Amino acid sequence: MTSKALLALGACAAALTLAAPAAHAQSAAQVARLALDVQRMEDLRAVKTLQMNYAQYAQYGLWSQMGALFSAKGVMIYGKDTATGPAAIDAYLKKKWSGREGLAAGGVRAELIDTPVVHLSANGNSAKGRWSEVTMNGQYGGPDSLQGWAIGVHENEYVKQNGVWKISRLHYYPYARGTYKDGWTTAGEVPIVPFHFNAFNASIVVPAVPAKMAIPPIKGAPGAALADLDRRITRLNDEDKIRNLQNAFGYYSDRKMWDDAGDLFAEDAVLEEADVGIYVGAKSIRHSFERLGPQGLKKGELNERPKFDMTVSIARDGRSAQVRGVEWRELGDNNTQMARLGLATFVNTMAQGDDGIWRIREMRVFPTQTTDYYQGWNQSRIETPAPGAGFAPDRPVPAADRMGDGAIPVFFQNHPVTGKPVILPAGSRTVGAGSLLPATGGVAKPAGGTTVAEAQRRLSRSYGYDATDNMTHAFGFYLVDNDFVNEGRLYTKDGWRGKQAVGFCIGAEHIANCETSWGDLPLPHPRFSWGGRMMFQPVIVVSEDGKSSVEHTRLHSFSVDPDMPGVLSGAMYNDQFKVVDGVWKADVISIEEPYWSSSTYKEGWSKWGDKVADTHKTPPPGAAEADYDRITKMKIRFYGIDDHSRDPENAVLWPNIKPMWLNFKNPVSGREPWNYCLDIKTCEADLQAKQHKPRP
Repeated sequence: MTSKALLALGACAAALTLAAPAAHAQSAAQVARLALDVQRMEDLRAVKTLQMNYAQYAQYGLWSQMGALFSAKGVMIYGKDTATGPAAIDAYLKKKWSGREGLAAGGVRAELIDTPVVHLSANGNSAKGRWSEVTMNGQYGGPDSLQGWAIGVHENEYVKQNGVWKISRLHYYPYARGTYKDGWTTAGEVPIVPFHFNAFNASIVVPAVPAKMAIPPIKGAPGAALADLDRRITRLNDEDKIRNLQNAFGYYSDRKMWDDAGDLFAEDAVLEEADVGIYVGAKSIRHSFERLGPQGLKKGELNERPKFDMTVSIARDGRSAQVRGVEWRELGDNNTQMARLGLATFVNTMAQGDDGIWRIREMRVFPTQTTDYYQGWNQSRIETPAPGAGFAPDRPVPAADRMGDGAIPVFFQNHPVTGKPVILPAGSRTVGAGSLLPATGGVAKPAGGTTVAEAQRRLSRSYGYDATDNMTHAFGFYLVDNDFVNEGRLYTKDGWRGKQAVGFCIGAEHIANCETSWGDLPLPHPRFSWGGRMMFQPVIVVSEDGKSSVEHTRLHSFSVDPDMPGVLSGAMYNDQFKVVDGVWKADVISIEEPYWSSSTYKEGWSKWGDKVADTHKTPPPGAAEADYDRITKMKIRFYGIDDHSRDPENAVLWPNIKPMWLNFKNPVSGREPWNYCLDIKTCEADLQAKQHKPRP
């Protein structure tokens, strides 16, 4: 299909974004078309939830529950291994990973699956998705051979049968693996994994309805049907807000922005740290954060707590919701050379106030294991110390919520395929099942009074949320394959691509050319190394008209080389997107890195010493100064981002703490963060006018 045809398809698909029937004509046909659009958005998200359930079950070795996610003829391809059907997949996973249902005492497993690029089929009965995965395995007291890493990519397929989404094909391509002791390396050729999408349709998450496809008629009167659709669209919009709320808390806690983190809680909220105690009320919760130190990161401190594998379930009345996910902890202090890895499960309850704002009402965090980074899961199992003076919890954790071997935090959602409660292994127990607070007592949101046009506008905002997410990860996948031609096609005509410590490339052709001009050459075939990256935990704010968005997202880089164990580093992206000719495109993709880094795998992030990373890249001969030198001229917005060799006085390199810029306001209080920039293309002048001085 030609690019012109694909753009036409995109324009048709983006009817959610641009086209809306006249408000006065609420015909049955118009409502029926809206109903199909809503159903397709719900299906897209059901597919993502299905994959997230797979990852959540893996954390506790629920192999039978993972197998049950597959269709009767579903196929799992794991490297060179293949299994077909739920029973065979269950047996394969048991044999490969633990030899039993569940994990042995002291066992650790995490399949951190993220960076989705998911597309629904034209008929709405199937879908395809591309994902990245980082896996950690461990066994306290076990041999080195049971501690390991694996990194790879999924290209998966899904099918809807009798209204239920199932995995029809899971194809995992291994990129790298290794023991915990030695780190991950490639084991031969790194595959070039085929894409199920291209640069022109990456953002078209829900395709155009085929011309000959019959649109199912509505049941009942158009007004009643429209009111029901209005409620369903509200749930989609609310899911976006809830995800932003949870992910924003993650960024605030990482940076010890305790005031902003505290703003996110309801006045009667509770915070349960299952290895510490329960803090009651927003004021007590805010105070409890300082157990980890005062507000703001100090030189050499790492407090990364990235969030993965998140599922959201909104209550029937629309006034409360539950959120479940995995927290990966990367903690350290370069001053004392302390470094730790940890895993936890969070099961939170969000509530919507009478003001329409979502807040955290119950935050419940269940740590599974923490280890000394320099020893690993088999040699080190660190217990959380009692809180220091002045930070004692308001009450103890109930016995039913205490973690330990065999404890599994509650799954608030039934199994998405069987529809039954998740089956746990023999000898295990559920924690976190009972609420800590009484129900909110809220009433169902009133519905009705909307128009098809207004409903489609609000639906377009959730469409934009997923389109933005797809675009971000399509960019990441093209980048790691050095496919700069397709990367360039993701942008608007005057789109900006920020290159760390150098400047901006402008427009598709320039982006493709300058990526290679800086030495990022096309990949050799075969390839034996890989610049792995995961972009995840997005806060995505879509405009009221559903035609533009900004996104703040996290980057973890995993370098992979056959001759050197991989190292970790962390960065951030602040990106902007908009609809052009009916298709979502990237307008600004701007990286800021590295906020922190490992010097080598064995030294990690806490033995950096006085090393200085030289990340200098010189623009190629003949480069357009106005484009390449744009970052250098944005002295305030990009303070600390430049490299040491070109601007040593303004470079801020780990273990120093870079200023973190955010393009979103606090989702509850509306407070602007100190380092706030909504539009990278225009904010430098505003910052100059304010005489703004960046700070960590």
